[in-house]
Amino acid sequence: MMNGNEVALWLKFDVLLNDALAMAVDNRQLQKGG
Repeated sequence: MMNGNEVALWLKFDVLLNDALAMAVDNRQLQKGG
């Protein structure tokens, strides 16, 4: 089982990953001129 610190790190990582994916999608749409 993960302790509290590990869980907090995973949650932070998950949020960063989601932000990065959203930014990548936005950039792709901008490049298409959409």
